Amino acid sequence: MDVKAEDDTFVISALLPGIKAEDLNIQVVNESVTISGEFKNDRDPDANYLLAERPAGRFTRTITLPMPLNSGKAEADLTNGVLTLRVPKAEEAKPKSIRSSANKGILYCF
Repeated sequence: MDVKAEDDTFVISALLPGIKAEDLNIQVVNESVTISGEFKNDRDPDANYLLAERPAGRFTRTITLPMPLNSGKAEADLTNGVLTLRVPKAEEAKPKSIRSSANKGILYCF
């Protein structure tokens, strides 16, 4: 999983080979993003596997980011086993510039 911070958005990329969109659940709450789902396998229970490394079963991953998120504008794309999730930063979390009337300078508030 990779998490990249852009000016107004966080971009999360995760490798999820074999996962279908209907087997994936994404939740964005405050500063947290939770990705969960289930890897389903088609292994023959009666077969004699010499190696069985493909994952199977439920998974959950929660990431806490450094500022509140705008869950209403989050976008997800699952293409070729790669999930790309774009989650905008909440308006109140973005830096604001305020003009000072005393010296006409700019103050940055975080």
